[in-house]
Amino acid sequence: MIYFLNASGGLAHCLPESVYQGSAEGNTLFLVAPVAASAEVYAAFCLPDGSVTPRYRLEYAGSLSGYAGETGQAVCGWSLSLPASVTVQYGTVRVQFYIFAEGKKQAASAAAQFTVERGVESELPSAPDEDTYENISAALAALRADLINGYYPARASVAWNDGHVYGANELVFYPDTGKYGAILRSKVQNNVQKPYTDGALNADFWEIVVHFDTIAEEYFDELSEILSQGSAAVAAETEKAQAAQKAAENAKTAAETAASEAETAKNNAEDAAAQAGTSASAAQGSAGAAASSASLAEESATRAAQAETAAENAAQTAQAQAGAAAGSAQTAGEHAQDAEEFAELAQRYAE
Repeated sequence: MIYFLNASGGLAHCLPESVYQGSAEGNTLFLVAPVAASAEVYAAFCLPDGSVTPRYRLEYAGSLSGYAGETGQAVCGWSLSLPASVTVQYGTVRVQFYIFAEGKKQAASAAAQFTVERGVESELPSAPDEDTYENISAALAALRADLINGYYPARASVAWNDGHVYGANELVFYPDTGKYGAILRSKVQNNVQKPYTDGALNADFWEIVVHFDTIAEEYFDELSEILSQGSAAVAAETEKAQAAQKAAENAKTAAETAASEAETAKNNAEDAAAQAGTSASAAQGSAGAAASSASLAEESATRAAQAETAAENAAQTAQAQAGAAAGSAQTAGEHAQDAEEFAELAQRYAE
């Protein structure tokens, strides 16, 4: 069921739900109101017989986005699983909500109501018999006795003192046994007996819970084994270190030998470089002379090429002139022949 409240606490709307007699938290009650999310909300119920239940706290369910109250306040929701005590009786049940907001006093809403439908009234379990109560009382008494008798080690870290009275099962530290002492438990109530007499445990009144000599012995045995293993590991590592040192020394000797050989090779290379420099100087002089001769030869070749070109040009010119002279001679021969023929004609005409 859902109840909607306005800003003044009045009931604005209600969505009812069927509630049946005897249902145990089978129904959920929702409250929607324009109240801050930090508010504490409670509900109290008035049953059909007029009795009033205690107030039940509602759980915050969240805010409704897109909705606001009359004053612009955000609208939030709270929920409560309906308690079984509310549905014990059938009939009309009234509910009222109480709101506690920050900086405000308690605010009560208008009362709403819903109907619990009639069902089969559940019967309460039968009362336990006398033996049950006696067993419960005996168990409580035993627990109380354990607390009074010091079953819990409240003084276990404090050394035994002959001025104290120890309860049954109380624990105490006793330093005067063995080398490291022990934790003892009192076996009787109102125990004032000394735990040890002439080095022997007073077993009628005390028992050993933890003897630290036993723990120390086990610890030192384990420590000795660890140290033994550690010594073996150290010896192995030492052997490895010595082997590594020897290898390093050998490597150093080899490096020094290689460095000496490299120095000798360097000196030989420098001598060879000096000799090569001398040869290079001589070769450079020869190369200079050869370069000069080559330059002269190149110049002579250039001049020869120029002379050849001039000769070719002259030959071509002479050939052209000879051709022209031959043409002129041929023309003159033709004119002479014509003159001779003309002379013959003239002689014939004269005759």
